[in-house]
Amino acid sequence: KNESIAQLSVMILITQAQFYFYKGIDLLESKLSNDDFKKVRKFLETEYINALSDNGLSGGQYHDLTVKNYIKTLSPRKQQETILNIMKLKTGSLFSLSFIFGYISRDKLDSNMIGIISDMKNIGLAVGMCYQIIDDICDIEEESYSNMCKYFDRNSIIDIFTNFISIFYNGILGYKLKSTY
Repeated sequence: KNESIAQLSVMILITQAQFYFYKGIDLLESKLSNDDFKKVRKFLETEYINALSDNGLSGGQYHDLTVKNYIKTLSPRKQQETILNIMKLKTGSLFSLSFIFGYISRDKLDSNMIGIISDMKNIGLAVGMCYQIIDDICDIEEESYSNMCKYFDRNSIIDIFTNFISIFYNGILGYKLKSTY
């Protein structure tokens, strides 16, 4: 029952999001040259569609609903990768889109914005995944078991978080974490 309500809510939110997305696209047209606008519009439409499709929220939701059928058959490393991928598709893609839209709502935009939007996308993915991991740790503390909490104990989730932060710092920010804390 709750899943049906969630799906209906998502349909309503996607309809609203699409309305405001294209309203925002119309506003962007006045801020950019015609050539820049065409490039940026194509880029944003692709990001928007990916965030909602099986490469984003829809795919993440599907995997979240079906993961219980196969998660325990995977190696511990594959289990972590699977859960991180679900987080990336669901929460990460939502935050990513928010960071992109937050950036393009600025008054001054220029032709370099696609590179900056790509950076905003990556930062949004990372922040969204961190948010979800922290939320799952809090769920364990409150014993409300959702997402990762259904499959892993507290220490495993902290290991996933530590591994993700290491990947984030090394891959996105270019830093190396110290091996001791």
